Amino acid sequence: MSQALPVNNKASHSVAAAAEVFLEHGEFIRTVIRWNLPDAGEAHDFFHDFFLSLVANPIPPHITNIRSYLYRAILHDIVDTRRRRMIQWSVLQECHVCCRPPAPTNAPDTVVMDREETLKLFDMIERRLSRTEAEAVNLRFREDYTTEEAARRMNIKPRTLSRYLSVGLDKLRHFISEDEEYSHEDA
Repeated sequence: MSQALPVNNKASHSVAAAAEVFLEHGEFIRTVIRWNLPDAGEAHDFFHDFFLSLVANPIPPHITNIRSYLYRAILHDIVDTRRRRMIQWSVLQECHVCCRPPAPTNAPDTVVMDREETLKLFDMIERRLSRTEAEAVNLRFREDYTTEEAARRMNIKPRTLSRYLSVGLDKLRHFISEDEEYSHEDA
């Protein structure tokens, strides 16, 4: 005989409230998303992400014009998603540049310093990230696999790999800024 898991009433209420909003305004939500995100795959993913956003942040009870609220919330989430992607892209570019092997025309001392910095970065990745985040970052940037190849190698979906990369790179950015602050305080 299996035992039922305890259900968090607040969480189940939030899910039910979001489901009710999607039942009543789902077509409106889908139309606004499609209008602002012409890529069908991205719009589909965002539609599901927006549902989760409404679960996490339910519509306040004092809101009378729900469609207006939903429209603003969708646009806000789209802008926020694009901003996060731009930041991730720039961090990925920085990481990709720093992890590339140095050009053979560099002076020997520069080559050694660049190699040491790269090794320090990958050491930080191994020590401070979770196993899956570290594996994703290493496959993508140290081994130079494409996202699809790295995801296949880890036996996960490319979107999941992208999330591991995103979280891992955010953590790295935080750790690096902490280390820089710490080294400036010592000076």
